[in-house]
Amino acid sequence: MKNIVNFILVVFFLTFTSNAHSYSSTIKAALTDFSDFHKAGNNVYFESNLSETEQRNMLTLLDTAKDRITKTFGEPIAKPTIIVTSSAKTASEYGIHDVPAKFLFAPWGNYLILNQKQPSIDVTAHELVHAEIAERLGYTARYWRFSTWFDEGVALQVDYRSHYMFDCASFDKSEIKRVKELDSPSQFWSADKDQNIKNYQAAKAAVCELFKQMPRSSLYGYLERIRQGENFHDVFSRSTSPEVECIP
Repeated sequence: MKNIVNFILVVFFLTFTSNAHSYSSTIKAALTDFSDFHKAGNNVYFESNLSETEQRNMLTLLDTAKDRITKTFGEPIAKPTIIVTSSAKTASEYGIHDVPAKFLFAPWGNYLILNQKQPSIDVTAHELVHAEIAERLGYTARYWRFSTWFDEGVALQVDYRSHYMFDCASFDKSEIKRVKELDSPSQFWSADKDQNIKNYQAAKAAVCELFKQMPRSSLYGYLERIRQGENFHDVFSRSTSPEVECIP
């Protein structure tokens, strides 16, 4: 029944929106049940040519990434549809280009796309935090009433790639102030890769400041307040403590 409902929602979306082309990867993800992907469990799909060992390795990676989130923020509840590709060609069809993973969300569901050829616990944990935020906020609040800099900054708390590991306490305060104005995706990301990395770093430092004032375990409760209608900037004040403590 769920598959039929998803199919109807996708058709409706294609029929009545002029922006359907921008959702092509998400639409493809929604129709995975009608592909030759192998389904494992309730929400994981593997490209058909992946071996049992490769599938087990990816499931272990997912469990490790989820455990990292649990230790940082508390047990996650999000159960996005997870699609594991085995080739660059298939990965590109789902919107992955030279990255290990990508999170997609839409009114009808949330999706995590993993590239089996580039396994990364850091990126998987990062994208699963996006899934958790989207699950706890709901589509409308996530799309219309949530700031991109915060979404990315929270995800980076469980992302231990070398260029995001730095001393938050010494991070440029003017950069933290700047990144807090980047509320929308179009403001946060640009065609300049180096600038995007700077934005990610500043977002991580900005969220570190906020977590200096509140326990990490309170994140889910704050997200619930936004889901219930409170303004993002009322819940997460722009003001920050003079001391900064990075996570982890």
